[in-house]
Amino acid sequence: MPARRLITRAALAAVVAALLPAAAQAAPAEKFPKGFMWGVAGSGFQTEMGGGTQHSDQGSDWWTWVRDQKNISSGHVSG
Repeated sequence: MPARRLITRAALAAVVAALLPAAAQAAPAEKFPKGFMWGVAGSGFQTEMGGGTQHSDQGSDWWTWVRDQKNISSGHVSG
């Protein structure tokens, strides 16, 4: 590696190392408010589609969408 490139990299590393502590102090850690709760959600379509024919709603837009050959061949759904 040429000496000039080595000096440039060393100088850049020194500048970054000097700035890291200042950056860590400048951004205080944010905390979630007291009582904050993470949320999750699910839909009947996601959870019940493998449950057999009694759970199939063939009139559902999603039921139709995931079985559409254009969506399957384009990779939008796995089929």
